Amino acid sequence: MTLSKNIVFVHVPKAGGSSVRSFIARQVNRDDIFPETELHHFPRYERLEPRAPMLFMSHLGFEFVRAAQADCFVLMRHPIERLLSLYSYSQHPGGNVPVISPQISSGKTVLEFFNSDHPAIRMNIDNAQTWQIASGYSARHRELRLKNGATMDRISAQAIRNLGEFQVVGTLEDMPGFYRSVAAYFGNHDADLPDRVQNKSQKRVLWKELSEAEKTAIERCVSDEWALYDAARSLSAP
Repeated sequence: MTLSKNIVFVHVPKAGGSSVRSFIARQVNRDDIFPETELHHFPRYERLEPRAPMLFMSHLGFEFVRAAQADCFVLMRHPIERLLSLYSYSQHPGGNVPVISPQISSGKTVLEFFNSDHPAIRMNIDNAQTWQIASGYSARHRELRLKNGATMDRISAQAIRNLGEFQVVGTLEDMPGFYRSVAAYFGNHDADLPDRVQNKSQKRVLWKELSEAEKTAIERCVSDEWALYDAARSLSAP
């Protein structure tokens, strides 16, 4: 399929994005996919100067979507499950590219990880889905927004409004439904849907095995995620 406008997949870390990117990439011409290596450092769309409409897939935020005047997809995940997966992955990334540098996260206990004040950890655990869909993903981006008077109530409300502008919204808990919606967007009604999620965390930490102190530390990190997640479930429902 040749693209007539920009498309952005807003890849939320540890929400099935690696599998989704592989699937979306198969729906378009290879030359229409913007190089991922040029997106790793959260560039502004205006600085990229793409030659034509393209597909952008990375840890981008809604400000990038708006600047690109793009159609957009997002896959969200149950907030607690995403954090458990993120922590497990940070400790056992295997051969995959880690979301958080091992020098920062490796060897930390659950409490040490979720109570850490390191910016690279905090930007991945503090209402991260809400921030990304409201505006942006990076720690620097959040710092600037907060300095300019943003509050979490406003960020949360903005994220819910923005979610309504996405062409495809899904949750990891219903991957087949999300894949079908993406395939339908591209007019590919006979798409071969993946049957598994790639890049799954190994040695997964389980909620039922955590102490009350550990659970409290995790829940604090996603206090502003629930309304957005409920909105995503509603929008993704058949």
